[in-house]
Amino acid sequence: MKVLLTVLLFMTTQLFAADVMLHGGHIRFLPKTSKVTGAFMNLMNHTDKDLKLVSVKGEDAERYELHTHTMEGGMMKMRQVSSMELKAQSTLELKPGGLHIMLINLKNPLVLDQKMKMTLVFDNGLELPIELPVKKVMGHSKHKH
Repeated sequence: MKVLLTVLLFMTTQLFAADVMLHGGHIRFLPKTSKVTGAFMNLMNHTDKDLKLVSVKGEDAERYELHTHTMEGGMMKMRQVSSMELKAQSTLELKPGGLHIMLINLKNPLVLDQKMKMTLVFDNGLELPIELPVKKVMGHSKHKH
């Protein structure tokens, strides 16, 4: 029975991974002195159910947080959020100046074009492993935490 349950769980996770797809994406390259960076991507939900991205796991940083930007007193500020909604049959865009994933207390300096692995965790308990390249992006602005 335990083996059957494990096989079914594996098959469900595999089906889920095909139903939620990563399109594009990168991790922002910052100088080696930086201990934080952001991850950006598009997530496409091909299912008929709304999902919520509730956390991110990985080995390259001490913490992974879901963040958004808000305008307060004429200044753009980042704020942590508990989840990101991925509506049925739609795309969630994680981008600079909007929703994004913060990698906090990086364990090693970033290297251009290196691939970093992380796992996206959704509210239904299923997980999507992804791999993103580290890229230089233009238009970097400073934000107040």
